[in-house]
Amino acid sequence: MIKDLKAWQHGPATPPVQLPPPDTSPGAYEAERVGNVYEGAAEPVYCKLCSGGKKMINIGGNVYDFATVKGILSTEAATKQLTVHAIVDGTQTYRISVNGADSIELIMTGTPDRVSTATLPVPLINGINTIRFYHHQARAPELDKIVIS
Repeated sequence: MIKDLKAWQHGPATPPVQLPPPDTSPGAYEAERVGNVYEGAAEPVYCKLCSGGKKMINIGGNVYDFATVKGILSTEAATKQLTVHAIVDGTQTYRISVNGADSIELIMTGTPDRVSTATLPVPLINGINTIRFYHHQARAPELDKIVIS
């Protein structure tokens, strides 16, 4: 029987993990940032390839598993370019809804060993916007971040 074992006496079990820094450029929004919503099985996990060191997994596959990026600021009502950064396994699809409007389909192609990007135009309102990522029939790509330009 082990008695009075203290982990701090033996040091860390593994070396500390170095996470990539988050993207702090204008218009960049990390998927795992505080204030975003992820429901069902969707959750943030470690990702050595992703900015900020995390990605959102388990988006899509049913109506319950989705991620919503909140707090997207626009100083005017306009159509802007949304660039999605994600880990993709083959060809996968997002359904994207901006501010609760009808969804837009975004098909992405890539490999699990790199971050892929795809860009599409989205209508933003003047003020604070939300963008929901989901797919009711199949798993969607693993979301790293979005960039609005």
